[in-house]
Amino acid sequence: MEAAANARNIDDILKEIDIKVDDDYIRRVKENLGESLATRYIDYTRIKEMAQQAREYRLVPEYTESFFKKAFIRAEGKIKDSKTGFLSIESVPFQLRKIAEHDSFKKSYSELLKRYPKVTFDKDSAFKKIRFFSKLVNRN
Repeated sequence: MEAAANARNIDDILKEIDIKVDDDYIRRVKENLGESLATRYIDYTRIKEMAQQAREYRLVPEYTESFFKKAFIRAEGKIKDSKTGFLSIESVPFQLRKIAEHDSFKKSYSELLKRYPKVTFDKDSAFKKIRFFSKLVNRN
């Protein structure tokens, strides 16, 4: 406070401060400095690398859709392709609906419907549909 009020010189004040510079003090300074730098510095190169790696490791929608169709038909579910590029699940198999009746399932995943008129594994198609409906809702 005295230095801020120019009542005393900063060099005089620093002479009075008793700091014992040891390994523990250096470690604490490094930790504090590291934390402050971490909040001020963003490694954009590393973020780009992580995003590229995520794209490389992602599940390809076409493969996921193909696997789902095969498994769903094998479980005796009824599914068909629609002209809009979406799938239509006409009937969820009884065995799956029976599993979905358990409270633990409902709490984790919500209630399973008997049919789903529009299903997609393509994220872009799904978001286009969401944006379309949100525009309709916002107009009214």
